[in-house]
Amino acid sequence: IPLAPHNISSPIGTIHACHTCAASQNFLVLEFHHLDNEIWNTLTAEQDLIKNGHIDLPTRPGLGVTLDEDVARRSTKEDLGFFD
Repeated sequence: IPLAPHNISSPIGTIHACHTCAASQNFLVLEFHHLDNEIWNTLTAEQDLIKNGHIDLPTRPGLGVTLDEDVARRSTKEDLGFFD
């Protein structure tokens, strides 16, 4: 059965989904439709993760991307406590 997960996540979640899909023998496509979000490309130090409809998986340890914490702090509601 082909695997075609739906993804509406941040760049961090998207890279996580890509790593998961890459480990699946029956991966077909990762659905994505969120590039119109103004901060999406600024949330990680690695800009423009999607090029020509494709994502090259990073080979660095972990997920291979770095959260820009300043951008994340500015775009998160203060009362949620994510950075406490």
